[in-house]
Amino acid sequence: MSGILLRGGQIVDPSQNIHRVGNLLIREGKIARIEISPHPASPSSGLSLGGDPSQIAVYDVSGSIILPGLIDLHTHLRDPGDPEKETIATGTAAAAAGGYTTILCMANTDPVNDSAKVTRTILDRCNRSAKVKVHPVGAITRGLAGKELADLDGMREGGIVAISDDGETVANADLLYRAMKWAASSHTLVISHCEDPDLSRNRPIHQGESALNLGIDGASPLAESLMVERDILLAEATGAWLHLAHISTAAAVNLIRRAKERGLSISAEATPHHLLLKDEDILTAAKERQGLFRVAPPLRSRFDVAALKKGLREGTIDMIATDHAPHLEQEKNLPFSSAKPGMIGLDIALPLCYQLVDEQKNSNFTFSQLVERMAATPGKRLGPILGQSSLGTLKVGAPADIAVFDPRPEWVIDSNHFFSRSKNTPFVGRKVQGRITMTFVDGKLAYQRMQK
Repeated sequence: MSGILLRGGQIVDPSQNIHRVGNLLIREGKIARIEISPHPASPSSGLSLGGDPSQIAVYDVSGSIILPGLIDLHTHLRDPGDPEKETIATGTAAAAAGGYTTILCMANTDPVNDSAKVTRTILDRCNRSAKVKVHPVGAITRGLAGKELADLDGMREGGIVAISDDGETVANADLLYRAMKWAASSHTLVISHCEDPDLSRNRPIHQGESALNLGIDGASPLAESLMVERDILLAEATGAWLHLAHISTAAAVNLIRRAKERGLSISAEATPHHLLLKDEDILTAAKERQGLFRVAPPLRSRFDVAALKKGLREGTIDMIATDHAPHLEQEKNLPFSSAKPGMIGLDIALPLCYQLVDEQKNSNFTFSQLVERMAATPGKRLGPILGQSSLGTLKVGAPADIAVFDPRPEWVIDSNHFFSRSKNTPFVGRKVQGRITMTFVDGKLAYQRMQK
């Protein structure tokens, strides 16, 4: 076949302010043409296909939504090191099933991605088995130990696009300052895990009523906001591009808002679990499931969740990232304080976040804005680093990285259907609406939902 036609879908592309029914033509891995019409033409009329129409593979996606492939700046693929939890093959299969076409994978592998050798190992494995585009994130410090800088130059030459000690905080301000100066000169993104280790260590839950009810020492929101403010100041001093990972508190949202008002190159993400869950949800879970709710930073209060949603609507929170963190069942089926922090999200992020559109429709949070937070804005952040101006968009000539989302079906999240090797999420059993039916990466079908 010489091309692919997606016919009759609702085309949603915030980068072009498009939200209309139409057809989309793919040729040679790129978007060749978009035809917008209230009554979509057949593939043999209206839309100029060029060449032999019989060589066009036609998919009727009427009733579904055609959107740019989602982009996730924050995932953990556990490869190399923990293949029983996840591999590049299984993690990227989960990404494709979730509508993602580009992801960044964090450095807390085994061995840690703190050298060019490990970076090349990851990229070699991606070239062999990845279903979507993967860009590695290098460690800021050797072994994520916070003592000395990693081989930043070697990793950049090897192919990293960002640096982060995510999973750990770089507590040493001088080290982070030097890393940010390097990042500013090398056009590399700095992704910051903002939790003051002295205020958060051995405090796995938010400081509040839920912590008191469980008899667990709670972490103050100050643990996040102190580091957010410090890292913003360091970015301002160095000119580094700073991305703040998994923001969870109202205080941090306010700090980011003020930084953006000063014109700083700051971006921030929130996760589906921090937007949709709160600390009190831990109390309502069965005791054997409470470990599934443990994440770092912890789930926060109703007040914080409301502030995150407001920040997402207004754009202070630029994007949604999954922080996909696979763990084994035996690592999560433990008392809350003993469970490993983290949950998976690539398979199910869009259906989960589609609930935000439903519940906030009176607050002017539209599906187009959701696509902007999950595709267009991450693409704008990543594009300059990669030297690409066409990420997270359906513009003609852009890579045909596309997801097709059917908003109609209601279904219950079932871990048996995950592509991820791990199943650690408390969202299992939750009713959601809408699901990805197809994902294309560079015009090639990376995922297609099988019809029953």
